[in-house]
Amino acid sequence: MTARTVPIAFYFALLLMLSACMSKVKAEESMKKNQVQAQDLIKAINTYHQQRGQLPEQLDVLVPDYLNELPVTIENQEFAYNTVDVADYHLCFYIPRTKNWGCCYIHRLERWDCFLDFGD
Repeated sequence: MTARTVPIAFYFALLLMLSACMSKVKAEESMKKNQVQAQDLIKAINTYHQQRGQLPEQLDVLVPDYLNELPVTIENQEFAYNTVDVADYHLCFYIPRTKNWGCCYIHRLERWDCFLDFGD
């Protein structure tokens, strides 16, 4: 390696690391915003469950009695919903253009579980 290629290689590696850090920051911001987007949906699911004694089989039954329309993520994607048992459900979203990034609201735990996977 010449004296000139060492700094170029170093700056290229530094640029890649900074890019990965910025991607993670943007992904984390998207995750927080999507969690806020989901709050009305979580409330509607819980209210439906309290009033009817069962979870909705699918989210579209919440419209129009519990929601005017189904919310979407800030990336304009639908939330994924699945029931685990008669009283538990998961509500998830994924961030497009990323690999294995997203969050799921776990009703039983009443919290979000998020994942950022920067691996291959």
